[in-house]
Amino acid sequence: MLNTNLFLHMCCYMLTSFLCLFSAQVNAEGKTSASIDNLMTAQQHVILKRCKQWFDERKIDVLVSGTVRPLQVRSYEHGFCIDGEIDKNDTQKLNALFEGVKKHDQKLLVIRSLGGETKAAIAFSELLSQYNIFAVAIEVCASSCANYILPAAKNKMGKPRHIINVPWWRYA
Repeated sequence: MLNTNLFLHMCCYMLTSFLCLFSAQVNAEGKTSASIDNLMTAQQHVILKRCKQWFDERKIDVLVSGTVRPLQVRSYEHGFCIDGEIDKNDTQKLNALFEGVKKHDQKLLVIRSLGGETKAAIAFSELLSQYNIFAVAIEVCASSCANYILPAAKNKMGKPRHIINVPWWRYA
């Protein structure tokens, strides 16, 4: 018999894999669209560009050096950039992003993360699910990022040829 937790993770894996391979955006109603350009406001396009530039400055070297990249966040009027591995000490930093944000305002969340501590990611995903967030995974969204954070957003998208990965070795 398939346990419920594993089933939910399998569903998240299938959804995020679909997003990664086809670069389709999926909203809360299950509707899809093939182009990110048609889904974001002009301000959100600016945030996406700023986040990409910031990510380029913070090159991912964790796969080469084996060192953990600490979580860093940037906040803008219409969205947020999150880069790095989530640690249990990052909960306050992530919660602070939503201070003063109205639950119905659409915000863009651009994330690049290799994952991190499960409890912190779950706590952030529970907060994230209460807001109107459009999440875009850039370059890599693995482990806790793919398991909890990306699925918690109301609308989500993975860029083509970018890695969105749920680690199945944990369930073997």
